Amino acid sequence: MPGFMRGSLVRVIFAVAWFTNQKLFNQLVAKKNQGVNVQLIILDDEINDSSGLNYEQEFATHRCPKFGKSEQNIFHQKYCIIDLKQVLHGSYNWTNKANYNDENIVNDKNRKIAECFAQNFIKSKNKAKNLTHNI
Repeated sequence: MPGFMRGSLVRVIFAVAWFTNQKLFNQLVAKKNQGVNVQLIILDDEINDSSGLNYEQEFATHRCPKFGKSEQNIFHQKYCIIDLKQVLHGSYNWTNKANYNDENIVNDKNRKIAECFAQNFIKSKNKAKNLTHNI
């Protein structure tokens, strides 16, 4: 996934279950400091809690709690929308472990697909807010 944030960016929106990769985090912080709007949805769990990354301090962050019967269901999305015209999606979580797993990622440069993922992001963000308020 290296290099996907090069060029002139306005907005990076991403939704991943787990985000523990310091290098990717630092790249996003650098982009935010250049004026890029960065938004994030992650799973509200112990893996992200123990990552040492200050998501909320750096980005507009929404945490999705576990849900369903006995809280067995989890937010398990994996995508990144860049400038509403490009989407990275696949099995790749933004974790240190993903660098060693058998992962895949597709770089889809299609505005219509990016818009579909953006609609999913809005639904997921609202679901995270509703689940958090019902705890």
